[in-house]
Amino acid sequence: NHNCSYCAYRSDNLQLGQSMLKSDSIPENKMYEIVDDLDQMGVKAVTFSGGGEPLIYPHIVETIESLLSGDIQVATLTNGSRLTDAVGQVLARGATWVRISMDAANEETYAKNRRVSNNEFPRILKNIEAFAQAKHAGCELGINYIVTKENYSDTYSFIKHMKDLGANHVKISECVV
Repeated sequence: NHNCSYCAYRSDNLQLGQSMLKSDSIPENKMYEIVDDLDQMGVKAVTFSGGGEPLIYPHIVETIESLLSGDIQVATLTNGSRLTDAVGQVLARGATWVRISMDAANEETYAKNRRVSNNEFPRILKNIEAFAQAKHAGCELGINYIVTKENYSDTYSFIKHMKDLGANHVKISECVV
C-alpha cells in the first residue's frame, strides 16, 4: 500500500521481486492450515514481514488471533498504515513487538520516498501515538529509521519525536539499494 522508492521488491534490477505478483496471497483456509501446523509443531513465535505491507493481508486479524490462542508469540514489521481498528487492537492486545519502518522526519520527504500523498505521514504519526498508548506493557514498539541522503540531517529530531510519541526504541538503518 506504499510504493517505497528503495524497496528491493520494486526494483527492476534486483531478483527479489522477479517472481512475485501483487495478487499473490495465501488463501484463508491454507493460512488456517499453516497456523494449525505451527501450533502442532510447537513453534514459539511468528513474525509478519517483508515483500510489502504484511498487515494488508485480508485475514490478518483472524490469523493473529489464531496464533495467539495457540500460545504462539506474534510480532510484525510494518509501515504503520494499518495499526488502526481491529488490526491495531489485536496487536496492541497480544503482540510481543511491533516495528514501524520510517524514512523521513517530515511529510514532503516521506511522500517522495514512499510515493504516497502528503497526508500519509501525519496519519502514520497518529497511528504510532495511538498504538503506543493502547499496547500492553509487554509489547515493544520500535521504529526503524532508514537513513537516506534526503533525511540524514533530521535523524536526531526524528528520534526525539518518536520518543515523544511513545516508541520504546529507534533502530537506525542505512538505505541499501
